[in-house]
Amino acid sequence: MVHDELSVNELMSTEMVCLPAVIKVRELATALRTFSHGGYPVSSEAEVPVAAATSPMRIDGLIARPLLLRLLQRRLGFIKKGQEGGSFPLPRTEKGVLDVLDTIEPYPMRINPRSEQEAILAALSEVDLETDIDLRPFMQRQPFLVNEDASLSRAYRLFRTLGLRHLLVAPSRPLGLGILTRKDMIKENVRLALGEKANREAAKVTASRRGERRIKEKFDAGGARTLVEFMPAFDTAAEQGTAMASAVPRQLIRRSVVPRATRQETEAREAMEQGAAESAAGSS
Repeated sequence: MVHDELSVNELMSTEMVCLPAVIKVRELATALRTFSHGGYPVSSEAEVPVAAATSPMRIDGLIARPLLLRLLQRRLGFIKKGQEGGSFPLPRTEKGVLDVLDTIEPYPMRINPRSEQEAILAALSEVDLETDIDLRPFMQRQPFLVNEDASLSRAYRLFRTLGLRHLLVAPSRPLGLGILTRKDMIKENVRLALGEKANREAAKVTASRRGERRIKEKFDAGGARTLVEFMPAFDTAAEQGTAMASAVPRQLIRRSVVPRATRQETEAREAMEQGAAESAAGSS
């Protein structure tokens, strides 16, 4: 039984083993052999050789051990010598993204770190070990957080309901950027916000060939943007939020078209309709 008498900071581990966003394969293999954790925070402030951090650190994401082993097994995320920008280039087409996702797809069988890790690491050549690997496209970019003074039972409910395996602990008084309510997420508000975003993006597009290509991909002939709505599965909540996963939704529900309308235009139209309805009611 989980008691409310304990808080998260009384049971959490304060020595986090963080991985740099870009790390040499040899250093990553050493970390996997040295530390037996199932997942690792990724931080641009982490240093090599990888060691347990004893002070708070800015977290950029979270990545699981099975995924790290899959990347090493398939040589994904490896940065070629002379690669522009020193990072792993993400595919720019839907087919390219799907091909990469199929490559790291854990099915029909997931990697078992205990039985398969050593074989995967031993198969890396000397050239592979001296290559840098970019974890940023594959890490979970918005990991779940809980305040350090939250009750242990609250953390337990998060683990059970969201299917989590790791939960980052944040300071008890984090900075607030805003507040979101369930009412904000109704379909009408979401469609309006997406329409406004599409208009802003269209205004930023330049006359270059690249800009013209992007605008053709985002808008149809009628000046509307086609959206793909999807629902992430609860049992894979810890794997959502990666750059690869968000590039192309894996579970398509339906396609909808968002008109290029502003919030002010919609509010004005609704006010006119309401006024007309009140006038009709008064005359009757």
